[in-house]
Amino acid sequence: MQTLNENIEDLNLNLADIDISHRLDKGHPTGHIQIIVKFISRHNRDRVIRNRKVLKGKYIFINEDLTKLNQTVLTTFRTTPPENETAWSWDGKLYHKTGNRQINVVPFDDYYIVAWGQLGRGLAQRSKIHKLDRL
Repeated sequence: MQTLNENIEDLNLNLADIDISHRLDKGHPTGHIQIIVKFISRHNRDRVIRNRKVLKGKYIFINEDLTKLNQTVLTTFRTTPPENETAWSWDGKLYHKTGNRQINVVPFDDYYIVAWGQLGRGLAQRSKIHKLDRL
């Protein structure tokens, strides 16, 4: 909490903002300690997630707690160059930005394509990915 307050401007989290937190049983292969946090307020949770990019390069990673399927799809999109410059999750939905800077939401129908290992280069062009009007 102290680290977040020091790195995210005007955050000012305190113990009353957290419902519960604990370490996860599974250790990460890199040796990092994983912690899961449930916030009292969705507003504070969203502020932390919205500002997670401020922590780049500081070995602090903030991710949503995703289902195994969502995590598999997100990882696949992150590791499928060159069409997908970046991929992220927000409020349980998955998004990716293509090489032409277009932000797309990944339709749930495409999750099963990814889960069965059929994601090829160019899925963004072949699938029914919908352009977002706004985030």
